[in-house]
Amino acid sequence: MRRDLTVLLPDDEHAIELRVLTSRRTGLNADRTRRVNRLRGQLTDIFPDLERALDLGNVGPLILLTGYQTPAALRRTGRSRLETWLRNRKVRSPEALAEAVLEAAERQHTSIRSCDDSRRFYERKRSEGKRHTQAALALARRRVNVLWALIRDGQCHQSNLHVTSAA
Repeated sequence: MRRDLTVLLPDDEHAIELRVLTSRRTGLNADRTRRVNRLRGQLTDIFPDLERALDLGNVGPLILLTGYQTPAALRRTGRSRLETWLRNRKVRSPEALAEAVLEAAERQHTSIRSCDDSRRFYERKRSEGKRHTQAALALARRRVNVLWALIRDGQCHQSNLHVTSAA
């Protein structure tokens, strides 16, 4: 056992200083966690695939979000320009981060591109005067409702069902 360590009493100056420092660090960690959780919530509303692709506990994704927040902005930028932008800001592994976010941007766009029913629903909402974000959220809500009905009824999804009129 070491004999050079001294006993700290609760009212000792060093013990008080340690308590102040540790409580300050705990407060800073709690503030950072709250900020990251608020950012995750906002990002989930705007760009859910990106929220799933990023680890917001790291600095690189946070730096990325200072410049790009929407899938359209990421797609317009392109891989090489995005990698250069990240590299100029000293982000670690800019190639891997750029690849991950561009894949998320493409996934975010898939339902309107690949599903005619989703495209028609989105276009109908746009023609009703809804902005893009409102129409996309309405489409997401509709898809969640369909998924819930499938789970509730224990059925698999079947596209292009023929609807019969009520007799």
